[in-house]
Amino acid sequence: WEWLFDNQGGAYRVALAGLEAAVREYDGRDEPTALTPALVAVLGVAGTEELVARLRPNQMAKAELAGLAPVVLGVAERGDAVADGIARWQAGELAVMAAAVSRRLGLVGESQAVTFAGSLLLRNEYYRGLFIGAVRLRMPEAQVVAPRLSPVLGAVVLALELARVPVTETVLERLGKTGSSVV
Repeated sequence: WEWLFDNQGGAYRVALAGLEAAVREYDGRDEPTALTPALVAVLGVAGTEELVARLRPNQMAKAELAGLAPVVLGVAERGDAVADGIARWQAGELAVMAAAVSRRLGLVGESQAVTFAGSLLLRNEYYRGLFIGAVRLRMPEAQVVAPRLSPVLGAVVLALELARVPVTETVLERLGKTGSSVV
């Protein structure tokens, strides 16, 4: 559905939720959070009002905003309750998505592998752990496994299969070895 409509669990949504929490704290609608000073510091602004001004349309690109997600997760990992709630909520949304796919494929109750992609899950052990825990709660029959290949190389495998080229274990091993230079 793309980042504008959904993309729960992705970097953009995690960052946006962190920024929303900072604004709610400023307005007095939510409890104090270490997210506010962390986001203010990273963006190099004087306070929440400048933070909001910086986020107005055309002031910050989507990718730059999404780049704030590791800040939110870092604050969560250091024990901030608001940030931890955001991290758990967003990781849980990814698990809900995995469960929905399982249902649509008719795999409910069957042993199955669930893998993951995306910079947050691949690079942030804390967030990945929350995701794995959320999957285990919703899909106890599933096993969460690390991706064997990057998404780019996964597309190569699909193209090979569409071209009716046999994808053997040797092909997968070779792709895996070249993966770091391709990604």
